[in-house]
Amino acid sequence: MARRRGGPAPATAVASPAVLGTVAVMVFVYYSTVFVFLDHWVGLATPIGAAHAAAVSLAVAACFLAFVCAAGADPGAVPPAFAPDAEAAQGQGLKSRYCDKCCMFKPPRTHHCKVCRRCVLKMDHHCVWINNCVGYANYKAFIICVLNATIGSLYSFVIFLCDLLLKEHDFDILYVKILYVSALTTILS
Repeated sequence: MARRRGGPAPATAVASPAVLGTVAVMVFVYYSTVFVFLDHWVGLATPIGAAHAAAVSLAVAACFLAFVCAAGADPGAVPPAFAPDAEAAQGQGLKSRYCDKCCMFKPPRTHHCKVCRRCVLKMDHHCVWINNCVGYANYKAFIICVLNATIGSLYSFVIFLCDLLLKEHDFDILYVKILYVSALTTILS
């Protein structure tokens, strides 16, 4: 009896609670950053407020696009006609390169994912946030997503901190500007 290859259908994977929760967090952080903290701090109608809103929007859009690519892409399937070389088979032993669950030979650095129930080329890990394995075909999109999420989160935190210090605690504008410039310099370097 042939075993089933592949994990859940793409529509099921996208509709998972973890993926929907991640999208909800992105929407919440974007909304609170732009329409609460940024609007309260400098106002969205000002040129500086519009520039910050555009920067946050760009970071969130880039993160979301990379997230969709990482979550929706096939992480890298083993070619169905893959067979190990005869020399390599004698040197390493066939048992270590045969997947008992998929009933097929697997290339080096290919691992079987218990969640997806399939072998993934150059598998890094199974990420619950994208409900997909991170492998050969979606590794770049995953790294870009994590990088954009980090930059966007730090930028959002700086806006939150500036709003908090300037409006709520009446810090001198000079101290807030120093914090702002040093934080943005750190983020961009």
